[in-house]
Amino acid sequence: MSDDKNMIPGISVKQQLGPALIQALILVILRLFTIPLRIWLGAMARLAELHEETRNESDSTKTTEFPVLDWFRRAWDGVILLWWVGGGIFVVFGFLGGIFIYGIMEAFATALAATVVLYFSVIFISLMKESMILLLSIATNVESIRRKRN
Repeated sequence: MSDDKNMIPGISVKQQLGPALIQALILVILRLFTIPLRIWLGAMARLAELHEETRNESDSTKTTEFPVLDWFRRAWDGVILLWWVGGGIFVVFGFLGGIFIYGIMEAFATALAATVVLYFSVIFISLMKESMILLLSIATNVESIRRKRN
């Protein structure tokens, strides 16, 4: 009745269940809260690396076959980086303005909700970036294949 090909040899279902549940909790709960920061730090690192490349590059004539795609890919990293910076400024000014209009508790609750939305919205921006890059990559690969055939 048990499917032996999905089991690790010498380990029972009881031994696999504990580590599997822990890993599932880590993936579903912990990574949900850490992935926005990892996305933002990755965008920051790629932009810093790009800055170093362009600063150290003596020949600025380096071009790519698809300059718009290259710009588009890098621009998304800029959007991700600036999203938290601009959003943080917006939340601070909204909080300060909300104190005078609605009171401190309502302003704090609104600022907290806006911060949570701002934090997790990076996931959706990154998903849009990856989707667009995937579609553009498919289009450029189809174009390259078409050129090779002709």
